[in-house]
Amino acid sequence: MCDDALSRFAGVNGGLMGKRLFALFGCVILAVTAVVGLSATGHADHDGWPPNPPPSASSEFSWHWNGDDAEPLCKIEGSISEEVIDEKVVVTGSFLGCDGEREEDVEGLNVSGFHRDGERAEFYGKTCWDPCSWSVEIPYRGAGRYYGIVTFDDNGYLANHGVDPHVSLSAYVTNTGSKPTPTPTQTPLPVPTPTPTPTPTPEKIATTTAYTGRIRVVNGKDFPVVAALRDVDGSPVSGRTLNFALGSGNTRQTCTGTTDSQGAARCVINSVDQPVSPKAALTVAFSGDGRYKPSNTSQQLQLQTPTTLEYRGPTHLANGEPVKLAAKLTDFRTRPIAGKSVRMNVGSGSAQQSCVGVTNTQGTARCNISSADQPLTDSATVPAQARFSGDDTYLASEDAATLKLQYFTGRAYGASANVTLPLLLGIDLPAQPDTSAVRTAHSGTTAPGCTATLSTPLLTSESLCPKVTTTLNPGVITSSSTVESVRVGLPGSPVIEISGLTATATSRCGSTSGSTTMKLVIGGKTVSVPTAPNSTIGLPGGGQLVINEQHDAEDADYGIEVTGARLTGMANLADIVLASTSSAAHNCPSR
Repeated sequence: MCDDALSRFAGVNGGLMGKRLFALFGCVILAVTAVVGLSATGHADHDGWPPNPPPSASSEFSWHWNGDDAEPLCKIEGSISEEVIDEKVVVTGSFLGCDGEREEDVEGLNVSGFHRDGERAEFYGKTCWDPCSWSVEIPYRGAGRYYGIVTFDDNGYLANHGVDPHVSLSAYVTNTGSKPTPTPTQTPLPVPTPTPTPTPTPEKIATTTAYTGRIRVVNGKDFPVVAALRDVDGSPVSGRTLNFALGSGNTRQTCTGTTDSQGAARCVINSVDQPVSPKAALTVAFSGDGRYKPSNTSQQLQLQTPTTLEYRGPTHLANGEPVKLAAKLTDFRTRPIAGKSVRMNVGSGSAQQSCVGVTNTQGTARCNISSADQPLTDSATVPAQARFSGDDTYLASEDAATLKLQYFTGRAYGASANVTLPLLLGIDLPAQPDTSAVRTAHSGTTAPGCTATLSTPLLTSESLCPKVTTTLNPGVITSSSTVESVRVGLPGSPVIEISGLTATATSRCGSTSGSTTMKLVIGGKTVSVPTAPNSTIGLPGGGQLVINEQHDAEDADYGIEVTGARLTGMANLADIVLASTSSAAHNCPSR
């Protein structure tokens, strides 16, 4: 009974287009003989099929994923309606899920059905990860037997058992609640044709060929195929060669398989290489021999082509400036794919900024984010991603990159002093007022406020004001410190008076600049202030005054440190700093 049902199913559906055709290498069939409104238990239907196993309207099947007892236990179930619903007989299949995680390489749940007399029903396929259910409706064409099969693709189970996990269903259905007795039919006997030889030639046995493999094929990957060969009575035909051919013309790919005791032949088409299209034709042919007639079938397969997406956007970005993103989409032969939408984004979470571009004839998609606005992290980086979602023809692909975010650092303070005098009171004056270290990728100003008066035994000053300011597009950081007046008197050195002191340090990607302005009086005499960086004025007693002291900032692409005036003396026992500034730019694209 099992072989007969499968052969009828295969014969009806051998050339059927659809979402899924099942990889059934053996046959596990539940024969459900149900007449609407009547019990079918314990007797054969009008086809003479015995109720073995006992009839029911549904069935379920559990298996370990990949056919491995160590893998999660999964379950499917199916049912066929016992009554006509809106002139339809409904076959329903459900994937109830697994009790653990499994690999994601699945084709999905498939449900199909057909009428005994040949009325076809579309195949349905549904890729399942979470539990799901699917149904197919068979048009009611009068009393007769209706069939359904529910299967779920599992590569490992298929390899171990020769068949995907499945349940098979059948029901004899009438719309009146009674099971009719079939009316015998008679076929007129043909008129014998005289033959010239007294020995008749035995007539060859008719065969049917049905493709029972998977209907989704991917370019660039091996594709296992399987088909069944049966005789006119539905019995399997073993030991015969079936020829499989994918595509046509110059792109035709073939393999051959020999039928086993169940009539199933298998082989693998290696490295599928078909023209890009949503469909590809597969033909299966038996050439016939001295005993059996030839037969063949064809099937339209769903063809998908792998893609590769390569991020080709910038490696750096700066807040407040446009971001020009780009990515290139190619197929499995590295040929460009045109006319496809690619979504590109920078950042993540609530800070993510996105745009969409369409690939041109070179496969390149471009789009712009008008103004970057990304937070500054410890690593000063921003994630970027490009994604093609795929379609009926092409598989999805994506690429990612890590971009460097341009940022700035700086500091400014009014004065500091460290003076150690033998037998006298020294000075240990920390930097004040002080902006502290500034690190930012956005525009803004840091200004702690001015200190009106600073007084120590050796140093007095008025109105000390530091400030750090950052602007964007282009990004520039400027640190400045002003001191209205300062008076320094060290033992053994003339009194130094400075007024109108301003020191400035400016940095941007590509350049830095620093400057100092002041009026200087030493020992009551006005001194011309040099303008060159790191100018030195010697003082009696071995001290010196450095004006417009400048150094490159460390650990920066572009950076500078500027001190308005630095007074040292007494064998390096005194170090007084006035108007200190620093600024730096980081993650510049040219570095």
